Amino acid sequence: MNRIPHVLLLGLTGLAATACTSPPLANDERHYYNVEQQYPITVEPQVATLAVQVDTGLHTLARGEDARVATFAERWKMRGQGLMNIATPGGLSGDSRALSQLKKILSANGVASDAVRFTTYEPASDDAQAPISISFVAYTATASECGQDWSKNLGF
Repeated sequence: MNRIPHVLLLGLTGLAATACTSPPLANDERHYYNVEQQYPITVEPQVATLAVQVDTGLHTLARGEDARVATFAERWKMRGQGLMNIATPGGLSGDSRALSQLKKILSANGVASDAVRFTTYEPASDDAQAPISISFVAYTATASECGQDWSKNLGF
């Protein structure tokens, strides 16, 4: 009579052990979490633009513009796709000192002359100091918001 509780205890322990090894119902195929579908990453082109000011009296680049152009050239080398576009106001001649300076700065920063396209634009009639516009296309990856509220303390 002393054996029955031991056998019963051994049987219940075995039953409990097999219950722990069976997979939970939430593990079936319908409950898999697919991160790529839930939070897709999209890649879109964005245009980076820099407006370079020209000193009207000297027809050269304004003070400090050479450093900005050099930084912009570095960004183009790191992230740019395709050609760099330089748009000059219609009144600025192709042989101006400002444009020569711009070409030298780009060349000194590793931008090849065949990687640059020159165009003109018509500035507003009252804009006497129209800037030179430099632009390029860069692709940027963005992920959708996860939608979780992380302001709560999750330690509990």
